[in-house]
Amino acid sequence: FDDVRRRSQTMQSWVAYDTQSSAVALTSASQRGRLVTALSGKFFDELGVPILLGRGFTAEEDRVPGRDAVTVLSYGLWQQLFNGDPRVVGRQVSMGNHGFTVVGDTDKSYTGMYQRDFPNELFVPLAMERAVFRIAGRDPRTDRLLRSATVKARLRPDTSLDEARSEMRIIAGELAFPRKRR
Repeated sequence: FDDVRRRSQTMQSWVAYDTQSSAVALTSASQRGRLVTALSGKFFDELGVPILLGRGFTAEEDRVPGRDAVTVLSYGLWQQLFNGDPRVVGRQVSMGNHGFTVVGDTDKSYTGMYQRDFPNELFVPLAMERAVFRIAGRDPRTDRLLRSATVKARLRPDTSLDEARSEMRIIAGELAFPRKRR
């Protein structure tokens, strides 16, 4: 993701996300599997996702793996477990044996990238993915062997789709792994 984003000249913005189930303790109740989505830092801003309470993530919170343990709750989860209490911002929740600070809550209109089929319940910066999903020692933003994240990009206004495709083929060739001989 980072390698392609740095090299590209045809895209004006990029987002990446990865959704998995993780053990989450939100209240004094026991942990249970919740649908957690790890997002690139400016995801909410780039896609125009409204934040009802608090804020989304900053680009800085997605720079250093494991450093910024913050989370944004979905509207549904905020209503279900916290009864819409606006004092939820600043509270701690536990995911993957790490404490996370709630910094915001999405608007009711946003249910995640999978819409209503699999509504997302919590969001974390992509740099926290290893901690939440327990991916030992690998950074999904830079490790080309980890291919679980979905990446989307927006074309620059003066760029055609054919130009972008051509550029992506070139970048893919530059980043390709050498094939092993059999």
